[in-house]
Amino acid sequence: MARAVNQAQLDKILAELSSEFIGIATDVLREIEDLARQANSGKIKREDAIRKIGREAHSLKGQGGSFGFGNITLVAHRFEDFLGYPNAANYWDGVVAYVDRMAKILDGEFPREGEVERVLAGLPQAFELDDNVLEHPDIEVLLVVESMTQGHLIRRELEACGFRVTIIANALDALAYAVRVQPRLVLASAMLPVMSGTDLLRALRAMAATGKVACAVLTSMSADDPMLRGMPAEVALIRKGSNFGDDLAMALSKLGIA
Repeated sequence: MARAVNQAQLDKILAELSSEFIGIATDVLREIEDLARQANSGKIKREDAIRKIGREAHSLKGQGGSFGFGNITLVAHRFEDFLGYPNAANYWDGVVAYVDRMAKILDGEFPREGEVERVLAGLPQAFELDDNVLEHPDIEVLLVVESMTQGHLIRRELEACGFRVTIIANALDALAYAVRVQPRLVLASAMLPVMSGTDLLRALRAMAATGKVACAVLTSMSADDPMLRGMPAEVALIRKGSNFGDDLAMALSKLGIA
């Protein structure tokens, strides 16, 4: 009986925390939308609005999963990525579109498992390349790199191939994202903080949920380096530097991604 009472108390606490998060997140989304409208009309500086919105988006990303709103975290990942391209066409309309999607999640609207990627694909996306037209809009590449400078360079190459690209800097965040979204390809730098990219790819290939996700490791190490030992044979090797373009093309061919 005591156990049942304790569980009931725990459920009540969790429900209260969830309700509290909904209230806080709703206020944050209203603030983001207000900042977007003010920046769009020139009432506040564009860079100041983007900086403030970025902080709020990062906060929502971190808190969403903690309070049972993992889908908020997924959308916030995409939102942070979008915010990094302030010269994108209809930028502020895009910001409002992300706000609307997260507000719907707070209201309980999100697709069933297996449809998550479709909804995320419908969100506004900015591109490294001007006048980018995706040749393969149904193929998402998850790029896991710590250096945003390196990430943007690689993103340009992937977008030139016509793919949609999402960048995540942390392997643990990337793992959770890949399980939920199941991108067609995960390209991870071998060296990452907290959890290495090689361990990330091993984990993805070993899990039933992501065992069919194509994987490639980005590294300056040779194929016989100890850190790459035990890497599944299905994981393609892409070298940094002058060989990157050729290795990328070979990897995409090997992985069956046209």
